Amino acid sequence: NQGTGDDNDNKDTGEDQKQGFDLGDCSSYSTKWMFNLALTCDETDLTDQLSNTKNCHCNDARQLLKKGTLNCNGYKCPENCQVCDVCMDVSC
Repeated sequence: NQGTGDDNDNKDTGEDQKQGFDLGDCSSYSTKWMFNLALTCDETDLTDQLSNTKNCHCNDARQLLKKGTLNCNGYKCPENCQVCDVCMDVSC
């Protein structure tokens, strides 16, 4: 769904369009979230393509959830944005 400027473009990213944070724009947060994961995941988690994330934390996503900017119900990560899937999974 390419952006055309219509307000309807954001429908497929769930209800996470609040307070200036766009979960549908992976590039706007992926670097920060990857750093969060890199600092908290075990080294084996990272070399294993994040297949085991039990020790991982994503503090930025957690803060957004705490403030109500993100919601664990009804969110939809963009395609090809693994960091979103991982961070939301370990934060919710």
